[in-house]
Amino acid sequence: MFESILKTGRTLRATSGAGFYADVQRVPLSQGAELLCFQMPCGGNVFILRAGKETVMFDTGFGIYHDDVSRMLRSYGIEDPLLIRRAFLTHADADHAGAAGFFPAVAHMHPGTVEILRQTNRAYGSKSQGSILEEVYTHLINLFSEFNPPKRYEVFGDRPRSRHAGFDEIDEFLVGHLHFKVLNGLGGHVHGQVYYMCEEEGLLFTGDSLINFASFTKEREDFNTLAKILMTTVNVDSQAARKEREGLLELAAALDARLKSEGRRCLVCGGHGAISILDDGKLLAHGPEERYPSLSQ
Repeated sequence: MFESILKTGRTLRATSGAGFYADVQRVPLSQGAELLCFQMPCGGNVFILRAGKETVMFDTGFGIYHDDVSRMLRSYGIEDPLLIRRAFLTHADADHAGAAGFFPAVAHMHPGTVEILRQTNRAYGSKSQGSILEEVYTHLINLFSEFNPPKRYEVFGDRPRSRHAGFDEIDEFLVGHLHFKVLNGLGGHVHGQVYYMCEEEGLLFTGDSLINFASFTKEREDFNTLAKILMTTVNVDSQAARKEREGLLELAAALDARLKSEGRRCLVCGGHGAISILDDGKLLAHGPEERYPSLSQ
């Protein structure tokens, strides 16, 4: 147990600064828009969406990677990451929300995410709320990863508008010409996790509820195993987490069926691993990946 705690902190430190790297996918979208997925050495993905005159971020990664991510974004044409005005968070875990406070962007999130950040307990709002393992892990990972919660934020609505594959639609927003619906999770991974769906473009941001684990490198797989050792499970409600995964697969399959007639696919943008498509019910990495920094850099 102690060795897992130490390895968590040491790995984060070793993969920041000179040890930082990322695997990157660049996906062209309609009307000149572009989606970039940056797989961090440890922890959650950072997504950048450029549409029209706006650039937004989906999840921010660990705080300890902030300087590295800023340099990386500049190398991908985002000259000043501080000009990103909006960040959309899927949930409160440090590898998804931990760098939000380093950006002046307004962080958009579920009210439950705000409460988890205040309580410093990822089990808040769940039936596992009394778990000392969850609370201790939250404090440890926040400390090791230099957690910096958002300074400015706005919360999504909480009144259901409609339902999609068992998920309530609770809000919506535009990024350029792209229209997104905000879907409320079931509290399986953590309370307050949301999903973002752009039906016309076939984008589905699934947080940590639907992930292509087969796309993990050995290093990422080993790091993610540490959280399971320290908490026994990364989900605060395993039964609800299973329903979330089933609902997201149903949603992705329905989007995919509609888009295939146009020669396009639903792109599953998981909280970890590669952007993927569904193939016979399984997730397969979509398009090529490149390593940052490249050998030429």
